[in-house]
Amino acid sequence: MCGLWGLAGYEWLSLPESSGLVLLLALIWILALAAVAIAVLAGTVGGASDAADGARNSLSLSGILNFGSRRFVRSLFVAVAGALLSLTLSAFFGWMNDQTVEVASFSTFHAQKPVSHIFLGSIFWIFEALIWIALAGFLTNLLIILLHSGWGEARRTSARTLLRSIAGRVLFTGVVCVAVFGGLTWLVGNWHPLVRPGFWDYAQLALRISAALLLLAIGWLFWTLSLARLTPRPVTGSSATGQVASLTPS
Repeated sequence: MCGLWGLAGYEWLSLPESSGLVLLLALIWILALAAVAIAVLAGTVGGASDAADGARNSLSLSGILNFGSRRFVRSLFVAVAGALLSLTLSAFFGWMNDQTVEVASFSTFHAQKPVSHIFLGSIFWIFEALIWIALAGFLTNLLIILLHSGWGEARRTSARTLLRSIAGRVLFTGVVCVAVFGGLTWLVGNWHPLVRPGFWDYAQLALRISAALLLLAIGWLFWTLSLARLTPRPVTGSSATGQVASLTPS
């Protein structure tokens, strides 16, 4: 498999830059990566939703890999909506960051005290991080409801889901997950141990990258499972029958 991958890379590099085949291969590669990302999203969120709902005893690999076309389409819808929202927010935050120097000058002139644009940029960065975490929590909550209860329930509870995502335990869970797992990933990724050049240098690089990716995967699974536990579920079907039976005196 590694030999075939190396041969494919060699053949790719030997193609001329203006070749239409290169553009076609790039398009196929991008679509394949997007399909894999959507499949991972559908599997992990669907598996976490099943585990939180009691359909499975725990979050297992078989539950993550077990997803159908319906979950894939619904995850694709949320992913496209999230990409559009992310592009809009990125443009807005880019405009805000460009205004930090003007805001600092305006504050310095009126306060008669020096105000650093770096300090203002740090404040903007904190608010930006919180908004990104809230957006990720909202989209994940929306996908959990969509996979569990369908389009009607997702539309009916969208406003309530948004309010839950910008305050309370949902936002706190996201901040904790990003701080812990994101911080550990950053530390592992930026740690440069002093080793001998050659094999050990490549070995420590491979181990650090693997550990960082593992931490990201664990953090994402922990976040989705926590959000699935916090997401209220409508009582329908067998769940409602079980609750009525439990309330009926023997």
